[in-house]
Amino acid sequence: MTKKLLIISMILGLMGGLTLSLGIAQTVPKVALVLDKNNYDSTEPIQVTLTIANVSETAIITSKGFKEKSFHLHLFFTDPDGKLITSNKLFETGASTPPPPRVFFINEELIQVELVEFLEGKQPGSETGWTLTMTFNARDYYALTKSGKYSVKAWIPTRTFNSYQTSGNEFFAILGSSNPIYQIESNVVNIAQAPPVSETGTIQVKVDKHTVGGGSKPGSTKEPLGGVLVRVFDKSEPKCVAPYGAAQYGFSWKKYPSIWTCSFAGEGTTPSEGPNKGTVSFPSLPPGDYLVIGLYDTTYIGSGADGLDPGETLNKYLQLIVKADGKKVPGKTTKITGSELLIIEPEYVEWDGTQEFYPFIFESVGEWTVNTSVNPPEGFVADHNSLTAEVISQLKAIQFTITNVGSKWVSTDVTYQLSHNKRKETIKSKVGIKLSEKLAKEKGLSKFGHEDKGKK
Repeated sequence: MTKKLLIISMILGLMGGLTLSLGIAQTVPKVALVLDKNNYDSTEPIQVTLTIANVSETAIITSKGFKEKSFHLHLFFTDPDGKLITSNKLFETGASTPPPPRVFFINEELIQVELVEFLEGKQPGSETGWTLTMTFNARDYYALTKSGKYSVKAWIPTRTFNSYQTSGNEFFAILGSSNPIYQIESNVVNIAQAPPVSETGTIQVKVDKHTVGGGSKPGSTKEPLGGVLVRVFDKSEPKCVAPYGAAQYGFSWKKYPSIWTCSFAGEGTTPSEGPNKGTVSFPSLPPGDYLVIGLYDTTYIGSGADGLDPGETLNKYLQLIVKADGKKVPGKTTKITGSELLIIEPEYVEWDGTQEFYPFIFESVGEWTVNTSVNPPEGFVADHNSLTAEVISQLKAIQFTITNVGSKWVSTDVTYQLSHNKRKETIKSKVGIKLSEKLAKEKGLSKFGHEDKGKK
C-alpha cells in the first residue's frame, strides 16, 4: 500500500509522523442470530448466540471501540401484539459524553479526525475474518412476558470509512469522511412462548445519577445510585394516594412529600455496591397502577408505573441530575420507541438567585438529531433559543442558562424536534419551577411561585 509523507504539526500533545493510506473498499460486517430452540415456557432461559463477522477479503475500517460494543443489548423483539421490545438494560451502560474530536494540522489546515480500528478480512481458506461470537440468556436483558409468537432480530448501528491515516501507532479518518451509519440487521428468528403462570407482577426500579458539567454542550456522566429509599404506592388506595391524585396537580412532583407519608405497597433501598447497585425490585404486586417515589437526601424522585400485568416485570427509571453548580434536581424520562431515544430533563429547577442551569440529557439506539428549544416565562431570558444534539448510540447533553429579569415565576415550556432517518416527531414538555425558602420570602410567594395559587 502506497503511503505519502505529510509535513505536519501535532495538536493535543500527539507526537510522531503522519502518513496517508490509500482507501479500502467499503463493506460492512454481517450479523447472524441463532436461538437454542423455538418454543419456551414463560420462565426458562432463552439462549441466544449472536455472531458478528467480516466475511469479505478486505478489512473494514470502523470507529474505534466498535469491537467492545454491548452487542447483546441490540436485539429487537416483536411481541404477540406487534409491540417492539428493546433491552431493559439499554441505558445502564454508564455511557458518558465522548471527548471533543482530535485535531491535526494537515496541509496548513486544522483538521478534526476520528480514531478508527479494523475488522480484519478473511484469509485464503477461511470463511470469515474478524469474528465475535457471544451467547447469553435473553431474559437477563429483555422483558418477554406475554404468551404467543415473538420474532427477534439483531440491529447494530455501524459507521465505516473508505480510507484512513496513521500517526505513530494511531489510526484515524478525517471527520466527515465516513459513510452513512449502517443499521446492519441479522436474520429474523421466530419463537413461541406459553402463558405466564404468575398472578402477580414485579416492578424493578433503577436509580441513576447524572452529573452534568458547565457550558451549553457540557460533558455528562451516569452511574447507578445506591442508598436511595424507594417506595411503591398503589394509585387505587382510597385513603391517601387517590385523593392527592384527584387534586389540582394530580400525581405531580409537588405532591410527592405528602404522598410519601401514606401507606405503601412496597419499600426498599437501592444497594450501594455489587452487581445490582442502584436497583431494587418489588415482586408479588397485584396487577394495577402504581406510583414509584425515591428519596435521596431531601430530594423526591418519582415515576408512574401504570398497567402492571400478571407475570410482568415492569422496569422503571428514577433519575437524579447533579448540575454544574452542585444542585440536585429530580429528572423525568420520556422514552421514544422504535430505534430508541431516551430524553432526561429536570422535573423542576429550584431557584435561589437570578440565574440557573437547565440541563437536558439524551441517550439513543441509532442516530438521532434532537433540536431543543426553551420558552421561559415572562421576565426570564435564556442564553440560547435552541440547541441541537447529534445522538449516536451514546450519551449527549445540552444546557441552557436562564436569567431572571422580571417576575413571572411559572414553568418553562420545552419543545423537542426529533429526527431519525425519515422519521420526524415533535415532543412538548415543561420544566417546573420551585423557589428556595429564602427567595420565596423575598418575593412574597410560596415555594411554587405563581403556579401555587395560594397552596403552601
